Amino acid sequence: MKREIKRSSDKASLVELLEKKLAELRNNYIEIDDLKITLPESFEVELEYEEEQKGDKTKCKVEIEIEWSK
Repeated sequence: MKREIKRSSDKASLVELLEKKLAELRNNYIEIDDLKITLPESFEVELEYEEEQKGDKTKCKVEIEIEWSK
């Protein structure tokens, strides 16, 4: 099963999304589309920054990943 949130955004909208996700995390869950996921007490968190040269532009990506086994 896979759910993904992908959309164009500006900084204000990103802040709003992250604040919503933070509120969810404080309540021990996270929602992605129609899926509500209860989070365990401990998990692995990965923050990643990547740059990739594409012609005369540099594509930059920041990822936040939360991972656990159940």
